[in-house]
Amino acid sequence: MRLALPSLIMLVYILVSLIGTMPGRPMARIVAGILLLATSLKYLIYERIGGSFIAPDLPGPLLLAMELLYSAMVILFFLLLLKDGLALLLWLSRWLGSSWRFPFSPEAFSAGIISVALLLAVFGTWQSVRVPDVRAVEISMPRIPAALDGFSIIQITDIHIGPFLKGEWLRRVVEKTNHQHADLIALTGDLIDGTPDALKDDIAPLGELRARYGVFGVTGNHEYYFQVN
Repeated sequence: MRLALPSLIMLVYILVSLIGTMPGRPMARIVAGILLLATSLKYLIYERIGGSFIAPDLPGPLLLAMELLYSAMVILFFLLLLKDGLALLLWLSRWLGSSWRFPFSPEAFSAGIISVALLLAVFGTWQSVRVPDVRAVEISMPRIPAALDGFSIIQITDIHIGPFLKGEWLRRVVEKTNHQHADLIALTGDLIDGTPDALKDDIAPLGELRARYGVFGVTGNHEYYFQVN
């Protein structure tokens, strides 16, 4: 699968840049490597065991843990790229005669960078499953007719109702949306992760959306994954 290749590239880089050079017992590095390997194979596990790499039929807590660990791995990969870039610059500066070095010991640096990756992953995962806040954006269009001044549009996009987000979550989103009393509501794709038949009860709250001039929607790529017409 194409998505597995970038994951394996990140895995190799983390193993070389961090795990292989971590101080401590070899067994700890082996355990960390095995955990990273399992995390990097997330999409293959979803497809082979869960039946779908988009909407796997697996327990919710397991999926949430896998997503959190995968997010942490991606964040850790980019933090290590930044760390190694800085290390290269410090090496070049020492080659030119400076004495600049990282201010932390290797042990503290490894623990710190792993902690930052995990904390950011936890925060990002929490953000992805909570009911989102309303973000207001005022658009100025000098040529728009005066009668449309103040016309309000609410956009709802990429809600991905499926393994994680269910009907009760969507109902709260709909209630918050209707409370804005928008002139128009636009649904701009990627509304589901699963078949319409399996999710019909969970997406039913969308039928409760109300706007003065109507609710309009388009499909996204995730709808096509599940043959939505």
